[in-house]
Amino acid sequence: MPPSLTSRERSARPGAGKTDPTDAVAIARLTAREPGLPPVRLAVGQAADLRALADYRAQLVDERTALANRTHAELHGLLPGYQARIPRLTAPTFITRASELIAAQTSVRAALTRRRLARLTELTAEIGEVTDLITAAVAKVDTGLTGLYGLGPIGAATILGEVADVRRYRSRHAFAAANGTAPIPASSGRTSRHRLNRSGNRTLNRVLYTMAITQIRADTEGRAYYLRKRAEGKTGREALRCLKRRLSDVVYKTLHADLAAGRAPTAAGR
Repeated sequence: MPPSLTSRERSARPGAGKTDPTDAVAIARLTAREPGLPPVRLAVGQAADLRALADYRAQLVDERTALANRTHAELHGLLPGYQARIPRLTAPTFITRASELIAAQTSVRAALTRRRLARLTELTAEIGEVTDLITAAVAKVDTGLTGLYGLGPIGAATILGEVADVRRYRSRHAFAAANGTAPIPASSGRTSRHRLNRSGNRTLNRVLYTMAITQIRADTEGRAYYLRKRAEGKTGREALRCLKRRLSDVVYKTLHADLAAGRAPTAAGR
């Protein structure tokens, strides 16, 4: 159940606050009132494994990003101008170089920074190991998603794990609404326009965004579509949203093709 829906339902009952009973009542009311909501599907087997692996990798990446940002701040104080030689701390080569630069420093900050760099090394290695596990798991599913430009094993695993069963969505339009790529009408008078949809599954939305950006940067059908939208007078952001919506349809079609070919990962309904 989208959190935004339950939040609006609770706001209609001031003073009730947020508790498990009030959430249960809100969900029950919404389920009875909104027949278009996709049914619940619990991922099991391959789908559950893919989701667990993708989630775990995402957590590791988030942890590494936060730690790298903190380490950059410390290095800036210890070695002003260091960033000319070490632009990022997400590769073993740069991490080793940073350690070498402060190896002779004996301050407490330098000692703590070395600890952070050691942890970054561990995280980078573990992210690589989990990435290999995801690649192997996706290969077993043999999904057509990996054949789409800009969608590798990580993106495919994320989609398969989040969707669980594409039959939950009655149409490509329902799928787009669920992943937040369906634009929201925001017309007024003679002005006809749509605005950004900030609801839906943001994890799926992020995968589609990455896919769209990757296609725009290369000589692909996605780039050609994006340029056509720009030629029609749309802004860069509007054209990007159009492309994401189009890619949502492509992913939806591919998932159904997987299902028809018997390649879909196992999932159970409830």
